[in-house]
Amino acid sequence: DPIARDDLNHQIGHTFIYIIAGTMGLKYADKHISFINRGVSGDNIEQIYDRREEDIFAEHPDVFSILVGMNDYWLWKDEQEFEEIYRQLLDEVLEHNPETKLILCEPFILPVKLEEDVYKARHKMVREEIEALHRISDDYHTLYVPLADKFEEMCQIREPSYWIWDGIHPTEAGHGVIADQWMRIVLESGILGFKE
Repeated sequence: DPIARDDLNHQIGHTFIYIIAGTMGLKYADKHISFINRGVSGDNIEQIYDRREEDIFAEHPDVFSILVGMNDYWLWKDEQEFEEIYRQLLDEVLEHNPETKLILCEPFILPVKLEEDVYKARHKMVREEIEALHRISDDYHTLYVPLADKFEEMCQIREPSYWIWDGIHPTEAGHGVIADQWMRIVLESGILGFKE
């Protein structure tokens, strides 16, 4: 939404990115970090790739963080195609700015509101995507934020629907899990130019 992009009440959205931006904006105000959210609920890797000029290249990010994979089920053909599009996107991001730091966030799924066969198929797809992301992360020397096992671990504390209300989309607490993982790994790495 072009209007929302200029509206500081809405441009960051209400996901884990909002939590990260608020937490780090308070704690590291002197670092002059700014966050831009171009995520669109329901998008898959092909749709992100199609929007790359306006949503990524035009913003000239110093750090590019991506979370995708859960919505690729409906267009899933094979693991190779997902990986090829993902790599092409990263190649073009780096062509525009070879100094861009890359952060890959892992897709996830939990067995909530999904028929058993649908869940099994999606779970298999997500695990195949994770294998692909490990290869990509190694090849591109990215930072990697694991999430799938973390969500399964959190289900020892509360039921799956507490974290992901429909098996795919996180609740407020689920977004908190992602934000916590992202900030911990990113700050420990020093990728932003400083460490916690």
